[in-house]
Amino acid sequence: MDTSPPKDEVKILPPKQTFMSLSWDYFKFFLTCASIYGVGYFRLSASWVLLGSLGYFILEHAKSKNSKLTSSLKAIGEDEKAFIIQNFTVRDLPSWVYFPDVERAEWLNKVIKRMWPSISEYARDIIVTSIEPVVAQNLPTALTPFSFATIDLGDTPPRIGGVKVYMSESIRKDEIVMDLDLMLYSDARIKVNLGKIRAGVKEFELRGTLRVVMKPLVPKVPFGWRSPVCFLDSPYINFSLTDMGNILGLPGLQQTLNTVIRNVVNQMVVLPNRLPVQLVPDIDIQRLKYPLPQGVLHINVISGRNLKAGDKNVIGHNTSDPYCVVRVGARSFTTSVVKETLEPVWNQHFESIVDICHGQSVTVEVYDKDQGNKDDYLGCTSIPIESVLNKGEVDTWVVSGRCKNWFITFAVNMVPMSYHETGF
Repeated sequence: MDTSPPKDEVKILPPKQTFMSLSWDYFKFFLTCASIYGVGYFRLSASWVLLGSLGYFILEHAKSKNSKLTSSLKAIGEDEKAFIIQNFTVRDLPSWVYFPDVERAEWLNKVIKRMWPSISEYARDIIVTSIEPVVAQNLPTALTPFSFATIDLGDTPPRIGGVKVYMSESIRKDEIVMDLDLMLYSDARIKVNLGKIRAGVKEFELRGTLRVVMKPLVPKVPFGWRSPVCFLDSPYINFSLTDMGNILGLPGLQQTLNTVIRNVVNQMVVLPNRLPVQLVPDIDIQRLKYPLPQGVLHINVISGRNLKAGDKNVIGHNTSDPYCVVRVGARSFTTSVVKETLEPVWNQHFESIVDICHGQSVTVEVYDKDQGNKDDYLGCTSIPIESVLNKGEVDTWVVSGRCKNWFITFAVNMVPMSYHETGF
């Protein structure tokens, strides 16, 4: 009788531990023992132990959540179809299943995978020449000077989850406008110098809707003169620190870097900002980055009704100190805070220039202001700008998608520009 293991059986080996990871585990064990000894030696209250344990569990829960999200994004990058079949119900299927104008682009993913070594080389030059100076300007003084020590973008290329090409009458015949659902789980290995600290960056994640415009179309190779690239809204960005950045555990270092990188991305490649790509020489770069707008959006945040109570009071009714954040691409506007009410009245007006209405939305987020703490998120709603352009004005009560039975109302109208773009 053959007792040999089957060919498909895989022997699972324990994960390798590096010197740094072992040192960090022993350091945490020593710190725990020292903390318990210190509580007894200094005769401190047992509440300090409970408080420390609570903080530790909250931190571990956050790490576990980020780890699961990272694993999911990695699985999507390796085999999107298998991940969807195993983890999603019919309701959760991606947009290209429901909407016929959003198509899969596996052929494009194969092309990107083949071209990734050349693309990563081009991206490395952009990071050093364009991104590094902007990051250095936005960092706190304590984390300067800033520079990239090594940049290795890894072997995992980004994936395109879906492609939508606009064919409506409002799109000019001499241009191509398409939106790409961009997903990146990167095995990049990047080292940065933050003052006297050298930190590593790993598990870099990015997801967002990338707009690519090619115009004007001409009967010469490459058939277009320019191709500005941008994100419609702020993309999701996440990463982990390694080396000294992780071991030191400096308070707020991860959050500070994350905020700075988000701001830099918004300043460079989130509408109305663009990354200009020249297809032919002798083109005005400023016209690539700042084309003539399509119209001006007028937003009037009026009031709220039956809002969710963010503040729980022992005596009296539960209430909130609500305010709204209006987002249009990289632009954001904030209303005033109305104290202690679930029926706020703001009546505040904002204006925003719209370059291309297709694919963009006006998003209104509602928060409860908390002094000394992070503001409570109450909910949000959004309206496609294209529907505003078609209707002329939207003025209605809008129910939040997250919380039932409460509403906010705001009026939105768009004034289109009457001129026509000519030349460069």
